[in-house]
Amino acid sequence: GDEEFSRRAADCIDPRSGLLAELDEGGLPQFPRHASSALVRDPYTGRAGHRVHATGRDFTDARLRTARRALLHYAQLALDPRRFV
Repeated sequence: GDEEFSRRAADCIDPRSGLLAELDEGGLPQFPRHASSALVRDPYTGRAGHRVHATGRDFTDARLRTARRALLHYAQLALDPRRFV
């Protein structure tokens, strides 16, 4: 469930070597919906240059949605387009 995903996603966050360089609110507005953003690392260059955002009904929901969206984005970046030709 959400708790297990949250624990596993937390292992992917590290400013220097994580799949996600950060996951936070970054000064985003928190009303009427909570918002969060993540900085996704490019699997080929290692640079953390892809930012994704999500909102939720509360702090936890916003963070879970952002983490899911960020990890999905990382997975899409990691795909080798030559395999789809």
